[in-house]
Amino acid sequence: MAVLTTKYGRCVHNFAAKPCERHQACLRWCNDLLIRKGNEDEIRQVEQTVEDAKRARGPIADAVAAGKHGAIGFLNHVDDTIAGGEALLAVHRSPDYVDGEHVRPFAAGGAGRVPHDET
Repeated sequence: MAVLTTKYGRCVHNFAAKPCERHQACLRWCNDLLIRKGNEDEIRQVEQTVEDAKRARGPIADAVAAGKHGAIGFLNHVDDTIAGGEALLAVHRSPDYVDGEHVRPFAAGGAGRVPHDET
């Protein structure tokens, strides 16, 4: 299996089985995202993405209120990005995991540790 590095962590998607359905949308609850808990570079990237999404949300919400075509879909995308980013930051800050530990924050059934031989 190939592991790709993203700005939020690593992607453990099996590209031999099918293409990625969430290309560049890792923060939107991707089950294939693997993080190293406490990684400062990953945390900064998530914080920046969440900040950017929050800044963009106002004008998008205005477009929804004005009835602009397609705006509601974009607003949903931004809201999912914000919620996923905040959930990911909560895992990074959680005392339930040790810094340096590999975690799949959006794994089915909730965040979970990854055994060392799977990383």
